Order: sequence, then structure tokens, then C-alpha cells
Amino acid sequence: MSALVAALVSHMLTSRREKQQWDRQVSLRDQTWERERQERQEQWNREDEARWHHDRLAAYSSLLGSVERWTTLARRVRPFPLVGRTTLTKGDQDRLEELVNEIYDAETKSELLAPETVMGKVRGLYMLTSFFTIDMSELNGRTPEELETRGNELIDKVTKLRRAVQDEIKKSLKIVIEDVETAEGKGKRTSG
Repeated sequence: MSALVAALVSHMLTSRREKQQWDRQVSLRDQTWERERQERQEQWNREDEARWHHDRLAAYSSLLGSVERWTTLARRVRPFPLVGRTTLTKGDQDRLEELVNEIYDAETKSELLAPETVMGKVRGLYMLTSFFTIDMSELNGRTPEELETRGNELIDKVTKLRRAVQDEIKKSLKIVIEDVETAEGKGKRTSG
């Protein structure tokens, strides 16, 4: 009888050890699968980022280029009473409207690629440039000097907002400009 009890106890202990070993193997396999799943997900995220980076960069470059061309033209044709230019001419207004349309097209292309932090500011750029083109076309009861001041204010707002958009774009593209002078004492600027 003691042999039977010894055999049962031995079998129970062996079964228990096998179950514990099985549970450890299952746990290790699950951990391995989870780690591999996470690594695949991270790889896919990196591939997606790389795939869309070029498209985002192109859309942002187009947008910033359009805004820069608009700003250059707006500064050149803005109302300036000292030289007799009290409102926008029809030709200037048409050229500005073409650039506003370029900004709108670039905004639309960016819409699918850009985070909301960028798009909120981009919409502001479009609205300000559109408003300037309309607002500077007529005196509407204002003196030429008041119109000049208002035009300068709007151009300054566009310029500041463009810088804010550019900063948000750099963040979204993970572009970092650091001053190497503080790190290396060489005074060069690099991007990383």
C-alpha cells in the first residue's frame, strides 16, 4: 500500500511540476509574442513616418513658399499714401488673390497630412491673407494713412503667424535646429 501512496504522491508532484513548467513556457511565449508585436508596431510606425515625411515636407514647403510670396507682394503693393498709393490697384489685388488661392490649395493639401496644431494656424494664415486682399481694396471711410497702418498691422500678423506655423511644422516633422556653439564652441548651426 505504501508503494501505491508513494506512486500517487510522486505522480501528483510530477504533474504539478509539469503544469508549472507548462505555465512558465506559456507565459514566456506570450511575453515573446507581445514583445514581437510591439517591435512590429514600432517598425510600422517608423515606416509610416518615413513614408509620409516627404509628402508632408512637400506640402509644408509649398504652403510656406506661397505665404512668403504673398508677404513679399503685400509689402510691395500695400497702401502707402506718401507715394500716392491709397488702395490696392486691380492688378495688385488680382495678383494677391492668386497667391491667396495658392495658400488655400497648399492648406488643402496639408489638411490630410498635418496635425491640428499646424492646421489651426494655417487656417489663420489663409484668413488673414484673404482679409488683407479684400480690406486694402477700398478706403471704406478710412483715411489713406489709417489704411496704411491697418495694412502694416495685417502684414505683421501674417509674418508672426507664419513663424508660428513654421515652428509647429518643425515640431511635427521632428526637425531640431540646435546651436552647436553651446555644445562644441564652433558657432555652426546644424539640423538633426
